[in-house]
Amino acid sequence: MNRSALLSLAALTTTSLLSSLAHSPAQAASSTFTEAAVQPEQFIVMAAPRNSTDYNLVIVEQKSSQRPCWSEKNGIVDPLLLNFDFSGICSRATDSNGYSLRMGGEDLGLQYSLRLVNQGSYVALMAQPNRRNQAVIELGRTQTASQDYLAITLKPGWSLSRRVYDGTPLGHIYLSNQMASTIASAPSQPKPAVTAPVKPPAPPIATAPVTVPVATTPGPKTSPSPTASQPVIISVGTPLPPAPSVPPRQTSQPIPPASGSQTAGSTPVIIPVVKPPVSAVPAPPIQPQPAVTPTQPSPASNPLANQPYYAQINALYQEILERPVDQPGLKTYGRRLDQGKTLAWVRDRLSNSSEGRTVALNRVYREVLGRNVDPAGARVYGNRLKSGWTIAQVRNELLNSREAQQRLANR
Repeated sequence: MNRSALLSLAALTTTSLLSSLAHSPAQAASSTFTEAAVQPEQFIVMAAPRNSTDYNLVIVEQKSSQRPCWSEKNGIVDPLLLNFDFSGICSRATDSNGYSLRMGGEDLGLQYSLRLVNQGSYVALMAQPNRRNQAVIELGRTQTASQDYLAITLKPGWSLSRRVYDGTPLGHIYLSNQMASTIASAPSQPKPAVTAPVKPPAPPIATAPVTVPVATTPGPKTSPSPTASQPVIISVGTPLPPAPSVPPRQTSQPIPPASGSQTAGSTPVIIPVVKPPVSAVPAPPIQPQPAVTPTQPSPASNPLANQPYYAQINALYQEILERPVDQPGLKTYGRRLDQGKTLAWVRDRLSNSSEGRTVALNRVYREVLGRNVDPAGARVYGNRLKSGWTIAQVRNELLNSREAQQRLANR
């Protein structure tokens, strides 16, 4: 190969490399990781009670047949792995480091967070977006909302798969759907355009103007449209049994006509047909919406929501510190992202902060001992975490403690 051909090949390779580097992080992640099917009977997706109303999402895998990791009856799970050293026998994923959302071959872990929402009579597994213009997706639900470990039944079309990197299976588990991910990124239902209402054909009008009484000539009834602020829940696959009915809300204000409003004391507007006021004819009931806690507050109630990087940093705060981001944190980490730091760097800083270690200790204490960490435990294990211990090591030591054994014996 001559010199000119070599130079042309080098230029082409450089152009291809620069083009690949220009791709978005989501595209890079999607092309980096693939997925592989798993044996569904070797996994269980469950809701672990955190307190009287909240639950943590936990996925357990049976890796060895040496002894069972759980038993399940009528939707109630007995987590047997808490009774023995399950190293090499069971594996457990308890946060976004261990599981994430994948649709149509695309990783959506940075766009959606998996959350359990207590709906009163059951617990729903929801994929909640980090941006307000994305839809909430229900992936499955439990049979009840009792204070037990509860099995989650995935909706048709959803399954578990394993993350694969360069042909090597990893421990990370996907809640996966092969349907195109454009559903996940579909915007919420747009607000209808404000246009003048189309009047129905009116009866012949006499030569003199006639004011039609509103109580005797009702207009056509129309169903009100949901506002843009209500989250839209996309249900992928055949729906499970419906949630408990919600009493319809009633509106007490008539919808003003688009052509203008009448001021007090002015001459009455003469029109051929006028829609009846609410007091004369009851307004049609608004269709009930599933009760879903919004993931992002409105800009009017939270001025931070309009600031750069709010959605990404707030999602990390909610996941790691279990609280919304504050102004100093948003300013500090937003500046670091502007300087070239990554969200992975922010996650690491939050996880290794004093608050992050305390929250992690509280989480593992509630999981193993059913209570928050005490001052002595916070001091001892806080120092160990600072010196290099992992949460998994803390969990194993707590599982072997006398308090944990006594709690298991009293169950």
